[in-house]
Amino acid sequence: MRWRGGVLGVQERVLVVGGGEAGQFIAWWLQNGRSAGAFRIVGCVDDDLYKQDTRIYGMNVLGRRDDIPHLVERHDVGIIIFAIHNISGPERQQLLAICASTKAKIVTMPDVLGELRAVVNGNGRKVDSNEHKGEIGSSMQVKAWLDDLDRVVSTGDVDAVREMIRLIRAGLGEETA
Repeated sequence: MRWRGGVLGVQERVLVVGGGEAGQFIAWWLQNGRSAGAFRIVGCVDDDLYKQDTRIYGMNVLGRRDDIPHLVERHDVGIIIFAIHNISGPERQQLLAICASTKAKIVTMPDVLGELRAVVNGNGRKVDSNEHKGEIGSSMQVKAWLDDLDRVVSTGDVDAVREMIRLIRAGLGEETA
């Protein structure tokens, strides 16, 4: 992707799901981070009625969750970035299933801002890198694995689910048969 530079015709088109803090953060990062120029944000979707037809951190709010499949086709979206952390588990699953029904790849943004808030509020703590050797791993890693597993489960592909479980076990250092 590095050789693409800022050429609009070859940028990967991105749809952000969520116009809140996490969506705004990922929009800023894609536009200003190390890979700026490799991605083109076509817009975002958010179910908040007050955000409809507005512009959030340079992103047009293009619609709501039910519009995702149509927007992916219309804008030739290659990547959907899921940037919502303040919803219930069943609602999250429903929204991820809508995303999975498209041809786009799904990237789930970790709750970086939530983790930082926990540290600021005194609920988090500095973790020694050697402290958890042999344990499952960081809570963010476990959340990422579970998010990926949820996404794969929503596709109904049992072999892919088994492969994901195998990869998680390998990440935990377990021997697989």
